[in-house]
Amino acid sequence: MKDKKYAADIDSITKAQAIIKAYVHMTLVISFKTLNSIVGKTLFFKCECFQKGK
Repeated sequence: MKDKKYAADIDSITKAQAIIKAYVHMTLVISFKTLNSIVGKTLFFKCECFQKGK
């Protein structure tokens, strides 16, 4: 089996995070009991629509 090639490694991701940290706002992660019961799993939704823009 061939080694997988990735577009980014953990070091480049960590460096990118440090660069953009001042511009990123923490957003909510929510879950809905009704939807969870329908699908039989626990679903989580990351609310990136709450990011602030300039």
